[in-house]
Amino acid sequence: MSIIRGQITSQREGNVQNIDETSALAEKYIGGIFVKNPNNAEANILLSQIYVLKSSNNPTGSADNLAKANEYLTKAASADKNNPRIDVIKGEIAFNGGDKELAKKYFNSASGKFKTYSKKSSLDPNWGKEDIEYYLSIIK
Repeated sequence: MSIIRGQITSQREGNVQNIDETSALAEKYIGGIFVKNPNNAEANILLSQIYVLKSSNNPTGSADNLAKANEYLTKAASADKNNPRIDVIKGEIAFNGGDKELAKKYFNSASGKFKTYSKKSSLDPNWGKEDIEYYLSIIK
């Protein structure tokens, strides 16, 4: 969803305003997807990404938000275990938790999966590769 991706870009540029408002709006829109398909992997991945964003904006609730992000990743994996975006988000969680080596492992795994992963439909997203590049460029 473009509003989440836009918020991630803004966050990387140091702008953390509107994370809560953007997250609430995105959750509302994603909720509509679950009406038709409650096991939609991509929607669960986006929800996990929303909670990763929330964790970066709310240090006191960070652990709860990251736990919620992991719950959504588990749901996504049950529907599409080879989706490389799952490893991208796991890498972000590890990175934000301070485990750069684990993050690197997830990003490299996601990179490999992107080489063989086929989209399920033309509506599926294509983000993730740029995230891998971004994080690997800052992990030393």
